Amino acid sequence: MNIDNKYSHLSVDELWNRVGEISLEHLKKYIEKICWLIHEKKYKFDLIIAAGDSGIGMVEITKLIYKRLGKPFPQVLKFPIYRYYPGSEELEKNEFDNDHLIPELKRQLNRISRVEEILFVDDEIGQGNTARISIELILSVLKCLELRKEKLLYVIVAEDQGFEVDSIKLGVRVEFYPFASEIKGLNNIVSYNIPYKIYSPIRKIYEDTELESKAMMNVLLDQPVKEFNNGKPRFTYKYNKILKRKIGNFEKLQKEYREFLRDFIENALDK
Repeated sequence: MNIDNKYSHLSVDELWNRVGEISLEHLKKYIEKICWLIHEKKYKFDLIIAAGDSGIGMVEITKLIYKRLGKPFPQVLKFPIYRYYPGSEELEKNEFDNDHLIPELKRQLNRISRVEEILFVDDEIGQGNTARISIELILSVLKCLELRKEKLLYVIVAEDQGFEVDSIKLGVRVEFYPFASEIKGLNNIVSYNIPYKIYSPIRKIYEDTELESKAMMNVLLDQPVKEFNNGKPRFTYKYNKILKRKIGNFEKLQKEYREFLRDFIENALDK
């Protein structure tokens, strides 16, 4: 496991006091990594996976990067993966069966004709369960649609929290490009990039336990949030609707956040 020692002298409380600064550092590294994959590695991804709350947010940021570079954006596969039953211990016996998502994936993939390079993005990756489950489901659907390729490339970009590429053994070529190393005591670091003046009105309505930072990022980008409903995961826009009703200028906050990200991407690429 790679550990970022730059902040090793700080306590967990001190780390959280600087989480906004650290988040922007990681966001800049993510932007640089995506640009490197496009410009240096010359990858032309056919699909990009958004497999949960943090995945959706990272995909939206990636979309802004592609737009800034003037590159066509890959088709997005959006589905709500749950690794374990909500509220249960993270044990093998409690792993959630996501096969019910296959019909939805078939619908999303129905019009695609070529799948050779797939990009999975997330804010962080440890055991790699979400990345593994995602490609398992996609390979199953591609086989049904007769689109499975022998030399399929699966590229993973995330903060490294101990991920081992060999943990995915599905007959595909897996490449892992971490944009940062783990900082002990911090999780979901990238999602804390939201400026105070934008997130503070939301925090007056929802505490972090009700709407996590990664979910807030999605809502500000007008994207859904994952939830467990009647025994199955789904995406919901309920927070978007509630915040638009309770915060008179919420759409203005959404616009300001997109502008913030565009400006940040512009500055990151100019340096």
